[in-house]
Amino acid sequence: MKKILLLLLCSPIVLIAQKKPLDHSVYDSWQSIGEKQISNNGNFVAYTINVQEGDSKLIIQSTKGDILREVERGYNITISDDDKFVIFKIRPTYKQTRDAKIAKKKPDEMPKDSLGIYDVENVKLEKIARVRSCKMPEKAGGWLAFLMEKPLPETKDKKELDSIGKLNELANKTVAMQKQIDSLNNLIAKALEQGISVLAVKKDSTGKPKKDEEGEEGTELVLRNLNDGKDKKFRLTQEYYFDKNGNSIVIETTKKNNSKIVAQVIALNLTNFKTDTLLKDFKEAKQFSFDENGNKLAFVASFDTTKAEFKKYNLYAFNKSENWVITSQLAVNSIEKEAIDIAKKIPANWRINENTSLLFSKTGDRLFFGTSPILPIKDTTLPEFDRVSVDVWNHKDDDIMTVQLKNLDRDLKKNYLTMFSFNNLNTIQFGNENFEIVRTTLEGDGKYFYAISDSGKRIEAQWQGYTNKDVFILNAETGDNKKILSNIRANFYPSYTGKYLLYYDEDKKTYSSYNSETQKINVVAKDILFPLYDEENDVPDAPNAYGIVKWMENDKYVLIYDRYDIWKVDPTGKEKSDCITVGRKDKTQYRYVTVDNEEKFISDTSMLTLKGFNETTKGNLISFSDKIKYIIEPLNHTGFEMKVGASVTSISFILKAKKSNKFLYSFETYRDAPTLTFYDKDVVYDSKKILATTNSQQSHYLWGSAELFKWKAYTGKITEGILYKPENFDSTKKYPMI
Repeated sequence: MKKILLLLLCSPIVLIAQKKPLDHSVYDSWQSIGEKQISNNGNFVAYTINVQEGDSKLIIQSTKGDILREVERGYNITISDDDKFVIFKIRPTYKQTRDAKIAKKKPDEMPKDSLGIYDVENVKLEKIARVRSCKMPEKAGGWLAFLMEKPLPETKDKKELDSIGKLNELANKTVAMQKQIDSLNNLIAKALEQGISVLAVKKDSTGKPKKDEEGEEGTELVLRNLNDGKDKKFRLTQEYYFDKNGNSIVIETTKKNNSKIVAQVIALNLTNFKTDTLLKDFKEAKQFSFDENGNKLAFVASFDTTKAEFKKYNLYAFNKSENWVITSQLAVNSIEKEAIDIAKKIPANWRINENTSLLFSKTGDRLFFGTSPILPIKDTTLPEFDRVSVDVWNHKDDDIMTVQLKNLDRDLKKNYLTMFSFNNLNTIQFGNENFEIVRTTLEGDGKYFYAISDSGKRIEAQWQGYTNKDVFILNAETGDNKKILSNIRANFYPSYTGKYLLYYDEDKKTYSSYNSETQKINVVAKDILFPLYDEENDVPDAPNAYGIVKWMENDKYVLIYDRYDIWKVDPTGKEKSDCITVGRKDKTQYRYVTVDNEEKFISDTSMLTLKGFNETTKGNLISFSDKIKYIIEPLNHTGFEMKVGASVTSISFILKAKKSNKFLYSFETYRDAPTLTFYDKDVVYDSKKILATTNSQQSHYLWGSAELFKWKAYTGKITEGILYKPENFDSTKKYPMI
């Protein structure tokens, strides 16, 4: 009995002694949570577990905890809008890719990705090899499109030759080599007799393009109906895009080299499967964009086959309800006689800039695109090695030369906001060299926009680190502008409809609001007694504002941060400001988490998801509120605080299901690796459920501990830090400090 007791007492010491110190050999296998998604109904999640070096793993898991599927090397997750399918790509193994890089294989010879299609309802996984990309409609299920890689070259199986066959093959090769040697000898003899000119390569008189001048051909696109599994294929595809609602798909195809097949832009109606050819025989098309309802399509295309640095692009817009008739175009071609010239009010010597994304307004009545001045053509009369390149700087330049060189590529692509209205067929140029920043409102349909300009004030940024701004209000219907603020250092927050422009004056440390209807400016939030700027600013510069959450519905209020709390503020300055959180009481900073990427404003009935940070414990918490106007108690009373033993917890992300109040988040501490957790807010009892943990191997290594530490700095101020101790820390010994 004494021997057994002695063994039990000693066992903890043995376990600790067996732990190994961390070294470089284990770093590559250390895990982290990579991609993560939760289904719209909140019933399952998909995520990846990544390692520092090696192969990752994709896991599809029920929020009840059951593993539905594990796929090695899965990534790039997309869950269909109807929650029936999980689509993802599958990488080659890490070793395959590494070996191919070492072998310096060409891009076409590198190992290629595969496509994974997991049917949630039927618990079925399909894999398709050599897939380049895949896409699904954003707000509709039922459709999947994926673009294949180039097909592998056909290889003919060679029959094993017998000894006589091998001798015959060797003899044939010898004869062929001898013919080549004789041909070279004849050519050398001819050159000695007639001169070296006979060795010149003859020009191709056939008129066919040389191989290096031929464009890269597209590959096969597969359009799959996920409901019935049927595929429709399109050859020579370069790019493809669904509209948000999955009613149409636009496909750009390339020409077929050495054939009469030309490049095309095709629109396919997914309701009646009618195909329309929108454009033919162009050099390049890009920046495809559908409007919100999928009724209009716009893109830019170039017919320029020259090697000019800046090619000419035309802008095209098509209307689905009118059988995809061209409704607008920069330059009218003879084959498109009904096209409308939208370039009437674009400045002379300006062009459509192909580097900006095209964007329709929410209603689809307006199309926004970029224009820019036509830059001088590069002199190509001299060969490259004879050209002289000199950097010339002037003291009146906005930037010093090193900054100009660093930003050269960005500046060459710079463009300025222009709008075309489908209602009055008018084009308005809003942006220019003076109005580089233009803020649209009401998702592009607003009556007023705002332009922010630092023209004539940019040189000061070289030593100040910032520029003062002038602000203009723009009439979106006429293009007229009026200056409303001059030479101000501020942050600007237009309201959703554009009725107000809220701004924080960094010099005065105040918020003010410009009313576009009354054209008056009111100081707001002046009744808030706490600073709305960085309370602990310790640099010789004006403190930054804590910023705002968002505007509320109908621009009635704006939510503004202080150090700890959120305030509901009247933009007219008439109503009393209300604090809707109570974070200052226990020094908890509350910050809003956007869990709906389409949310443009906050309504009175919106559920707020907040992430809290306690300055004392340094821990995070998650809080919720169903109705913003009823918040009178500390939000952490309606949410929950994350604690793992005595450790301080950090929450790295929070995701919400689109159609339910179900959440996915991750927490970790110094001792506890990232842990994926599910939470159902609508369940009365505690519904937090751990779905996955990482780095189980950590328990085999000496890890240590972390604790808050306070000391008095040389300034006399109490300073805080974190003291990290080894796991076998001995308080009687001395340790080196870092």
